[in-house]
Amino acid sequence: MGIKEKKYTRFKYVQKELKKGEMHLGIPYIEEMDNGKARLCANLSINGNMQVIYFEVDNCWKKYLVTENSDAFILAVLEKAMKNSFDISFEQPVSEELYYGLVTYTIPIYARNFEMFNEINLIGDITLENPVSECKTGTGFSAGVDSFYTILKHMGNKKTPSYNVTHLLLAVNGAAATGVSEEMDREWLEASREKFQKYAAAMGLELICAGGNIDLLYLNDTCLGGDAITTSSFVYALQKLFSTYYWASAYPANIFSFNQSDGGFCENVSVSYISTRKLKFYHSGSEINRIGKVKYIADNPLVQKVLTVCGELDAFNCGCCFKCLRTMSELYAIKKLELFKDSFPADNYKKHFISKFAQELSTDHPPFTTDIINEMKNNRIKIPFIVYFLSFLVYKPLYMLRSKLKHIVWLRRLFYKFNLDEKILGRKQGSKERERKLNGIYKG
Repeated sequence: MGIKEKKYTRFKYVQKELKKGEMHLGIPYIEEMDNGKARLCANLSINGNMQVIYFEVDNCWKKYLVTENSDAFILAVLEKAMKNSFDISFEQPVSEELYYGLVTYTIPIYARNFEMFNEINLIGDITLENPVSECKTGTGFSAGVDSFYTILKHMGNKKTPSYNVTHLLLAVNGAAATGVSEEMDREWLEASREKFQKYAAAMGLELICAGGNIDLLYLNDTCLGGDAITTSSFVYALQKLFSTYYWASAYPANIFSFNQSDGGFCENVSVSYISTRKLKFYHSGSEINRIGKVKYIADNPLVQKVLTVCGELDAFNCGCCFKCLRTMSELYAIKKLELFKDSFPADNYKKHFISKFAQELSTDHPPFTTDIINEMKNNRIKIPFIVYFLSFLVYKPLYMLRSKLKHIVWLRRLFYKFNLDEKILGRKQGSKERERKLNGIYKG
């Protein structure tokens, strides 16, 4: 017998028939691996089917992993549980303040504003004790615009030194991962570590690379993209290290909505739901728009050499995806693109500006596109009419057609057989990239 529960929307109440299941989390434990890694693990049972979920760090960070509470694991599985109407029971207590925030705000607000989510119960004991923390300050590091802005904004501040960033976290969290297999996640993480380690050191900061299999939990059960809740589980796994953490915003604070596919639109409030007095999250960058961030970081010599916005396995910019096109267009708009020749194909973009910018407008969305156009107008950069013509009447229909055809396996095979990725996209995919796309498990 299903449970009748009110499903709230912004406009009306809807009765929704729910079938309650259960997730059960075992007591967290630490497992030392043979490869110099340590894992924070917990047994996860979903309607009786058991698996082990884990966070993995280098052994030098093992002492910061938290087994005293279930905070990290509850946050890791919360969205999957809400999507499937699973109550979450747990053997190790959850910290009181996090429990209060989740049951009072996070769960009901998400359930009443996102169609995919349902209200659930957290079943287990509460603890008033908190792990002793070294009170360090961290932020995520992808070497992109948002993360570099947050880092530079919080370095060398003499009036508020305790708010300066001390550690960078590179985590396999779904947003920054392949979302395909543990092997490919590990390959991506190591490629990123190899590139980013020296840049973190150049800024005088320590880089923590956190692997795991949390992103694979959502492989066939996609929830919100770019959401703070699941990603915060990696920070909570290291509660003994952090007391302050900056969530590098994707959007300014005035861009707010409960977008049904992109959690980034509501992250300026969701970060407050996962904050406690012992571990405070700030929505860094929400005070400024994207163009403002680009201006802030553009004159930094390190940023000019290493800015990375692309999600390819080799951790280098491809120069043709929408993130690359967006960033090059922003740099072009502020007349700084030539400074980034070490990280982007700047000359190629300038040479083919009309087609490149037309592609950017056809694949990206406001407020990014409108900010770029306004900045170009402010800097008296002429945008030929043909850019808009190509964007809306040529490239946009082509991209829509491509998004439908990419799911047809035999067409993908022809695409790679004749190296059309190199001829059309400007970059030949590696063998593993092709393999995952041919297998139909790549959502890019």
